[in-house]
Amino acid sequence: MRYLDRGVGRREAAYTALVINATKSSGEALMEVADGSSGRLVEERMVVRGQEMLLECEVPDHVTPVPGDDSVQGEVRWYHDGIRVRIDLRVSVMWTGRLMFSHAVVADSGVWWCRRSGRPGPHIRILVVVRPEHPYLVYGGATLAVEARLTTREGHKLTLDCVVDGGNPKPHLTWLLASRDVTTASQVHSVWREEDGKYLTMSNFTLATAGRDHHNATVACIVTHPSLPHPASATVTLNIQYSPDFRLRRWPVWGTPVRKGSAVSLLCHTDANPPSTPTWVKETEDGAREVSSSGGWLNLTRVVPEDRGWYKCATHHLFGHFASHSIFINVLGSGWVQVVAVNSSVVTVGGGSAVLAARVCGRPLPSSLDLTWLPPNHLTPIVPGHSVDRLSAHNLTWEESILEGQESLIEWEHSLLEWKTVGKDVTMLQWLQS
Repeated sequence: MRYLDRGVGRREAAYTALVINATKSSGEALMEVADGSSGRLVEERMVVRGQEMLLECEVPDHVTPVPGDDSVQGEVRWYHDGIRVRIDLRVSVMWTGRLMFSHAVVADSGVWWCRRSGRPGPHIRILVVVRPEHPYLVYGGATLAVEARLTTREGHKLTLDCVVDGGNPKPHLTWLLASRDVTTASQVHSVWREEDGKYLTMSNFTLATAGRDHHNATVACIVTHPSLPHPASATVTLNIQYSPDFRLRRWPVWGTPVRKGSAVSLLCHTDANPPSTPTWVKETEDGAREVSSSGGWLNLTRVVPEDRGWYKCATHHLFGHFASHSIFINVLGSGWVQVVAVNSSVVTVGGGSAVLAARVCGRPLPSSLDLTWLPPNHLTPIVPGHSVDRLSAHNLTWEESILEGQESLIEWEHSLLEWKTVGKDVTMLQWLQS
């Protein structure tokens, strides 16, 4: 018995031409090539093993009989690779001259033609291919179910095998990861099985590092073959387990002062697989203490001074206990407080002094001040009642602070002097001397 892709000469060349010009419809005329022996055109067909095959004997009227042919008028004879075809249970000839095969076998591959009344008809090259079985995936030596879901941990290595039993010529395998062609990361090996006249093809794909971006991604082994009208595939969905990642939000937004009696909400979202429930904890001198929250929300409807402190989001996960970074909630007094500059720039004469003043206003007025002067970067911050070098700060009244500097030796040009109160944005003051 003769097998495709194992012969030499004309059979091998014909197979190559078939694969290059194959269409999706099996049994259709694929191409025409010159028959080197007779110069006649050869129609080439592909037939799947096991399918019914019909060949028509159509001889043009202008064709002359072959010299020496002893056929009687109207007699139809069929030839296969130059050998006259004998009728049997599988092969029969109708009265019209049609040659019928109940099922094609690999040995039917070759060049076929007929003679009607000694006049030769067109040559037809038949290539019988073996359809491969449906592919399946193997992981860790175990066969995966159809459309299985495969679980592995983030950072682990993953290797899948795709097995295709049968097929001649050997099938072509392509790997897709999330619809992206990753065939270059695979290896393929085909073994010819002489007893079956077909191949056993195996390919493996390795994902070096499984990441959370691969979670719910589909890995597919796609099989194409001349005998298949559509590609066959075996797929698996990846279930990548990974530790929690935290995202924190606040209402009102970050930077907005939180005052006594107002409302503030914190939201914690955890991205983890398997999912884990977030909780809020407050850091105290005695350690972390869980506070009442629901669905990642921490709602403080009426803030009191006792709510001031550090908060963070925590969760218990399959891989252990995890927590976010800490955020600070500073509770300010009720009403409003404003710091205004009495003078924003000062010009002094050598040997004199420069005074910058700030006034604190509020409703109601604060009962005490916590004000700090911030000189240029190379000098130490000053609080009222203290002095640094030639600079000193003190309160004239409980709502006003003045910074004085003896500038007999140092000249200041376009230097910035800042002042601020606790919880307020920094205000810039300019101190000039000529």
